[in-house]
Amino acid sequence: MEAAAHLFATKGLAGASITDIVDEAGYTTGALYSNFANKEELFVAVLERQVTDEMAALQAELTAEPTVAGRLRIVGEWYASQAGEGRRRIRALAEITLLARNRRAAQARLRERLRALQEAVAALLRQQEAELGITFQLPVDTLAVAILALLQGFGLHAAIDDEDEVDPTALTSALALLLRPAQG
Repeated sequence: MEAAAHLFATKGLAGASITDIVDEAGYTTGALYSNFANKEELFVAVLERQVTDEMAALQAELTAEPTVAGRLRIVGEWYASQAGEGRRRIRALAEITLLARNRRAAQARLRERLRALQEAVAALLRQQEAELGITFQLPVDTLAVAILALLQGFGLHAAIDDEDEVDPTALTSALALLLRPAQG
């Protein structure tokens, strides 16, 4: 998984071959195929691990910040750092999404992962409401979908623009609008 993550990050989904992955990992092709049906399944497994690790780290950092403004800043800075490092991952995710349209099993797995990610973001939002004593203007499940769409859009923009530095200002401003607490 670590070799695959490294190669997907440096070469992208299409550029990283099964042979490259097993050679870097020091395993055989048979060993890889005994755990994963294909490269796309391996990519999704790598993505799942990365997202789980990133969400846990983000959650811990947010919990340590007592203000809404501070938490928005943390999310913006996190996004900016991830967008710069994750351009190839965003491109590969777009690529696998397009490939999955013709592969029912892959599409079902991606749909399942998206739902799990939406649930994780919703749980993170509920935690923010509880810790900050607020209620968001929109239902948490709706906010989770909107935030993921916003992050994906900004991620694609960063992947296409390909600048070295990603300015989190626009994302932070958009998140501030979405995540305003309800009045009263």
